Amino acid sequence: MVEPSWLSRSARLAAFGLAGLLTGCSVVPRSRLDDCHKLSQTLEADKARLNDNLLSLRSQHNDLAQRADDDARRLLARDDEVNQLRGTVQAYQDERDQLAADYARVKGLLQVSANPVSTSLIQRFEGFAKGRPGCEFNPLTGVLTLSSDALFEPGSDQLKPTAKPLLQALAASFQDSRAKDVRMLVAGHTEASSVRQASLREDEAPAPGHLSLDRATRIRDRLAVEAQIDPARIEVAGFEAAESLMDESDDASRTRNRRIEIHLFGVPPTSGAAAGP
Repeated sequence: MVEPSWLSRSARLAAFGLAGLLTGCSVVPRSRLDDCHKLSQTLEADKARLNDNLLSLRSQHNDLAQRADDDARRLLARDDEVNQLRGTVQAYQDERDQLAADYARVKGLLQVSANPVSTSLIQRFEGFAKGRPGCEFNPLTGVLTLSSDALFEPGSDQLKPTAKPLLQALAASFQDSRAKDVRMLVAGHTEASSVRQASLREDEAPAPGHLSLDRATRIRDRLAVEAQIDPARIEVAGFEAAESLMDESDDASRTRNRRIEIHLFGVPPTSGAAAGP
């Protein structure tokens, strides 16, 4: 059987093309294939090395970040320690200043005690207390005691009208210049029961310890004005019933505990005045 001419021609072309392809592949040198293979291996090795370097750098970064966090925490802890030390130093300085002030005060009182109150002033205080109810004077201790009930309105630091002439008479005891240099302590004493200051509103509760100090301050201010004494020479203090020398089991004891004490300390050497005979 005779095949068509076009079919045989196509078969011959296909055969020639396949032969040409086979001939072209055989033309590539084997050395080039080896070079390509080596290059591929080299690139794979570089890739692995770069991956290792990347992992190492990531590990170093994590270590540095952890160190930075640790350093930040240590710095914060040191800042807290520094602040605590500053607070401690400030507390020591405040304590030192307070001790220095207390030392100066005690030194001043010792200097005053070395210059006793003049006899004439002692005699004037004895004359003032004699015959006045609620007034007592101890010439050995130099303490004048005044009943608060005779001076103040009940539960208040406001002076009674009858207290003003009493304080004027007391101020007259400081009639000479040397007496005006005497240092004093005005101490207020109150009972344990709750009292109300006149300066407070009706809806305000009295603060503990304020009434006795306010009463002492009131007497200090009145004496300073009436006797023309420098207020800086008169110290004030307030004491509640806990500091009272007597119990408060009855009304008489509570009445005696409500008192004002005026302590005479003498003339300090720096005032330039000498104590009297």
